[in-house]
Amino acid sequence: MRPLVLLFGSPELFIIVIMGVTFIGTLSGTSLIKGLLAGGLGLMLAAIGVDPQTGALRYTFGSLYLWDRLDIVPVVVGLFAIPEIVDLAVRGTSISQAPPGKLTGVMQGVKDTFRHFWLVIRCSLIGIYFGVLPVLGANVAQWIAYGHAVQSSKDRDRFGKGAVEGVLGPGAANNSTRGGDLIPTVAFGIPGSAAMALLLGALLIVGLDPGPEMLKQHLNVTFAMVWILIIANIIVAAVCFLVLNQLAALTFIRGSFLIPFLLFFVFIGSFTANNSLNDLITTLIFGFLGYYMVRHGWPRPPLILGLILGKIGENYLWISTAAYGAKWLLHPSVVILILITVAVVAYPIIKEKRARERKIPETSDEYV
Repeated sequence: MRPLVLLFGSPELFIIVIMGVTFIGTLSGTSLIKGLLAGGLGLMLAAIGVDPQTGALRYTFGSLYLWDRLDIVPVVVGLFAIPEIVDLAVRGTSISQAPPGKLTGVMQGVKDTFRHFWLVIRCSLIGIYFGVLPVLGANVAQWIAYGHAVQSSKDRDRFGKGAVEGVLGPGAANNSTRGGDLIPTVAFGIPGSAAMALLLGALLIVGLDPGPEMLKQHLNVTFAMVWILIIANIIVAAVCFLVLNQLAALTFIRGSFLIPFLLFFVFIGSFTANNSLNDLITTLIFGFLGYYMVRHGWPRPPLILGLILGKIGENYLWISTAAYGAKWLLHPSVVILILITVAVVAYPIIKEKRARERKIPETSDEYV
């Protein structure tokens, strides 16, 4: 594992950020151009604020609120929650119409997991690997896992319309990321996420020094942490089983009763992120943007991923340029990742072109 971790420096991590946004852009929705443009818009929005290298202000338009970049909470809430609430209000019905049996949905979920067992395993490995890489973690792992689920499916048109693989893949990657985070934290003393940084501080406080020596002298503590992760996941699953039916009942409440409470929690959540009224305005703006994107077939996930990873990618770009100049573009691993990114973009274009070429002879035969 250590050679794989050390293989990825700042140039490789920057390309992975671009690859992640591109990957989701090509797999979200039916239009490649719209997906890539949405990802590009997310990267542009991530540039709002103070330039970390020069200190210059970008896209702030004289607003102090924009100096510290856009907070992810009001953007996500506005982009995803507001359009769904508006749609629920327009339909005038409950979220769901036909309730399943008491445990029908639960047992079907268990069956689906075993039916797609190898997909769950592969996406779990993706989560572990991206958990090992610093900073990237679950944000990238979930989208890469979703992309893998789409690419490995025989019927890709089902994705975005309730395909269970689109839930199983990212879910498996998200859950396994915590285990991946633990590897560099314990083995090298490098926290893989904010949560692991807190764990690292706690270990140092009690006199444990994470690194190779800890694996030799305190192996029992390491195994204890692994078992705690396993037991915690089991407890969470058990709690979900207990309250699942009660939570599902909320989806059958009439929309006119549910919408005021949903709006209340949406705006309270946005406000408490920074205790700022400007966050409420941001939520409304991105709510209108999200509704427009839904109505006109623009995918929203690439925009969010671009916003999340934009700052990370920019930092890695500055570090790479300062350390290597332009020579980092010629690193073998960087070249390989760039070729993979180009292939990801080119594949759907070539596939669509071949599909059109097949239809032309079929249409010609009909007129003969």
